Amino acid sequence: MQTPSIQMPAGVDSELVLAQVRESALQGAPSGKDAETAGRHFEALLGSMLAQEMRRGLDEGFFGSGPGADTFGAWLDGFVGEAMAERGALGTTDLVKNFAAGAARAYAAVKDGEE
Repeated sequence: MQTPSIQMPAGVDSELVLAQVRESALQGAPSGKDAETAGRHFEALLGSMLAQEMRRGLDEGFFGSGPGADTFGAWLDGFVGEAMAERGALGTTDLVKNFAAGAARAYAAVKDGEE
């Protein structure tokens, strides 16, 4: 079986990311309200990133190119992302909850096997 390879963006310390993933796995998977909160935060982040990328397609943006335009643009992106998450527009909250539930079951099975 071939191990999947993930290409990290430039400037991202892959060893640090791997260490954080290992640490999270050792703590167990989030469940219940924690998983829903994590899913909603992920959906808001993804929505913000999508809004930011869509704004980049504009010649000058909603706020022009003067001082503070980038700050107002970032606020807009954040509010759009939050609004998308509140409405479940992207559907990723449920994906994260389902993934966390599966991970929690797998973690419990491994932990039970160690005892």
